[in-house]
Amino acid sequence: MRKGLLILLVLLVIGIISMLAYFSVQKLSQKEDRTQNISSLPDLSYFDISGNEVNLKDAFNGEKVILILFNSECEHCTYEAKAIREDISSFKDVTLIFLSMESLEKVIGFSRVASLDGVDRVTFGHVEPDKLESVFKNVRYPNIFLYNDDGSLIKEFKGETKIDLILEAAGV
Repeated sequence: MRKGLLILLVLLVIGIISMLAYFSVQKLSQKEDRTQNISSLPDLSYFDISGNEVNLKDAFNGEKVILILFNSECEHCTYEAKAIREDISSFKDVTLIFLSMESLEKVIGFSRVASLDGVDRVTFGHVEPDKLESVFKNVRYPNIFLYNDDGSLIKEFKGETKIDLILEAAGV
């Protein structure tokens, strides 16, 4: 009886260790995929506020790009967008693209709350959730990506970030 219980316990421990190893390898693989996906401006389609489908790579015009993933109900996202609006003149040589998985109506509402609707070089759009997740994996809001004028990733910020840090990293 004791021998059978001991064997069961050993098998249980081996099973748990195997599961942990499997999930660790899977998470590492996902992180590597994400790093590869974001190392240059992703090939990602979204719908702009007019409902037109746009591809990030096609919209890229050889300027620095700041890509901001947001959620309209995220207070940090709202703060970030309003802070950008207050210092919008510092972003004159940068294209700002705000993307969300939310409906176009919510995206448009957010652009208005942030007072960024209609501002030159600022675009808002909706991305299908599965497309966004396939490129960026686990998204936390706001998530800010700075891309150089050749489309390569300069820096990523997770969470609310001071505008000075973004501008410094972007070199503007």
